[in-house]
Amino acid sequence: MRKLSILGLLILPLVIMVASDASSMPTMTNLYHAKSIWGQQSPPTYGLRLDGFFGGGTNKEVTFAFNDVMFAEYDDGTARLWGDISVAEYDNTGGPGAFGGAWNLDVNFVNAPAGPNASWRYYAIDGSGSHREMTKVGDEANNYADLITYPTDLSKPFQVGYGANGKNGNFGASGWVNFEHYDNGTTYGGLQNHNYSSDFLMDLEAVPEPATVILFGLGLAGAGITRRFRKASK
Repeated sequence: MRKLSILGLLILPLVIMVASDASSMPTMTNLYHAKSIWGQQSPPTYGLRLDGFFGGGTNKEVTFAFNDVMFAEYDDGTARLWGDISVAEYDNTGGPGAFGGAWNLDVNFVNAPAGPNASWRYYAIDGSGSHREMTKVGDEANNYADLITYPTDLSKPFQVGYGANGKNGNFGASGWVNFEHYDNGTTYGGLQNHNYSSDFLMDLEAVPEPATVILFGLGLAGAGITRRFRKASK
């Protein structure tokens, strides 16, 4: 029998480790493009509204467009929403923020109790640990935001299904949130404070099956998100 080369001996444990880790990962069951839609503050269309995000003030409208955002669901009841978003509209003359400002969105969800529509699927933002749901491109360490499902009793969870975006009859999703925005030492909002217009709303367009394989590596970041739901107090 041919002996294993030194390189083979070095690679074999790595292969075994990767295979073992992969076997414990949840399987992606659904993958969608998440699209901005027409909301109360349109035009332009948007997928996320966080009034007061820049400079505070519940009457300061702020919306984010979904430029390249994906939504994935997994067989363990978790889900993930991630991609590139940008400021579509904001009312904060002379203050922080800028039209078109680029942000990274990365939200992990856990399964939530079933809601009133049996055909919909329900999730809550998994806010345990130090994961940041939003980061400013180019200033990720100093300008970021935490998101949490509102209300915390999960009576209004993130919902997925036909008509679930609350704006049209398309297949989509929506959900109320609280936010806390940390902007280079200044904090806006708060995880215990809910602005009336702080929510996700989107259409979801299914991605063909082969994309699941292509995005497997990205999906790993959404795996194992069975952590506890973040409490309202930090």
